[in-house]
Amino acid sequence: MKIVDEKGKLFGLINIVDLMVVIVLLVVVVFGAYKLMGFNNTGKLAEIGITTHKATITFEVREVRDFTINSVVIGEALKDYSKNADYGTITKVDVKPATRLLETDDGRIVEAEVPGKYNMVIYAEGIANVSHTSILMAERDVRIGYEFDIKGKKFKTKGTIIGIELAE
Repeated sequence: MKIVDEKGKLFGLINIVDLMVVIVLLVVVVFGAYKLMGFNNTGKLAEIGITTHKATITFEVREVRDFTINSVVIGEALKDYSKNADYGTITKVDVKPATRLLETDDGRIVEAEVPGKYNMVIYAEGIANVSHTSILMAERDVRIGYEFDIKGKKFKTKGTIIGIELAE
């Protein structure tokens, strides 16, 4: 008995093209079921060791102008720019004049203010999914030192995570 006969049927039962279509459809259905029932259900998250916590995430934004600072509103949602997912609600904003280290003519290193620029620290409270290896907020793995494009209703800027506090 041949594996593929003259009519292109596998073991004389099913056409190879039809078999490939059935396999692709099965893969699509299994993948869709995994995405729908896998990580979106908090019950499932607990089963695989992921817990949810209230968290405060702190972003440092360097050398922005005053109109960016004036656009940040306490109580507004802080979102990830590319995914449009929430980090949480802005609870506090600290602003200081921006500074840089500069070398003087005599070779000394001094800290000098950058005219018209400010450093801003944004605090946002939200929900984090915590596992034994990572903390997820706004559908992203967040770690101190990571840099993300963040946005509010009237601003978009680049921020570096400088703090993550989890409530027990």
